[in-house]
Amino acid sequence: MDQETKDLESVIEELVKNNEPASLTTEAQVKKMCLEAVAGWFVLYYDGNIPGTKSYDWIGLFASVTAPDNEHIGGNNWNWASKGRTYKTSTAVATSGYEARYMIWDGKKYRSIRRSGPLVSPCS
Repeated sequence: MDQETKDLESVIEELVKNNEPASLTTEAQVKKMCLEAVAGWFVLYYDGNIPGTKSYDWIGLFASVTAPDNEHIGGNNWNWASKGRTYKTSTAVATSGYEARYMIWDGKKYRSIRRSGPLVSPCS
């Protein structure tokens, strides 16, 4: 799957159509997950060196810790996990309650396996 040219919604359609097997990434493999405010913007930090990371695992920003896994903030507020360790979102820091999540394909839908919890500044 060529993730470079696809948005998340297109990837979901393709995963369903192709009956793609589940990602093997586990919560224990995601060693660090943090959400920080940097110069007024949310920045997602995560351990991006996970052996066997599927090209369709992703990290995203959610408006609250109670938001369902299918309600991430769209736009430039998510990134493919295989792309690296940090990602500056397009959401300005306004209120607390946001969190970052590491999302995997479970064979039927995306679900979170690791959550950052509420905003922490600075990440340690």
